[in-house]
Amino acid sequence: MKDFIPGISIYRLILGIVSVGFLVEQLYRIIRRNDHTSFPRQLGIVLVWAGILLFSFFPDTARIISLRLGLGQNLNTLIFSGFVIVFLILFKLIDKIERIDRNLTELIRKEALEKLKK
Repeated sequence: MKDFIPGISIYRLILGIVSVGFLVEQLYRIIRRNDHTSFPRQLGIVLVWAGILLFSFFPDTARIISLRLGLGQNLNTLIFSGFVIVFLILFKLIDKIERIDRNLTELIRKEALEKLKK
């Protein structure tokens, strides 16, 4: 793939921009405290997207880590992209499930309080 910026392919640039966007969004949620997810989950999201950002701009880091872990030199970009997509889908699904759980809990509480008033 042709480099858009010398040394950085378009794919790596897009991946970096997407990961920065998700990092900023998650950090904004943490700072504004408008996200009711647990801190470990928030930390996990930040670490995953920070790792994706790191690997997108410094791909040799992945090779160094894989060598240190004894996994060999060849990391396939397609596999990495698949993991990015899976994590994105997973985080969105977990977010929706937690929102449904909160809404259901609130609805059940309201109904219980209405029954007590009667």
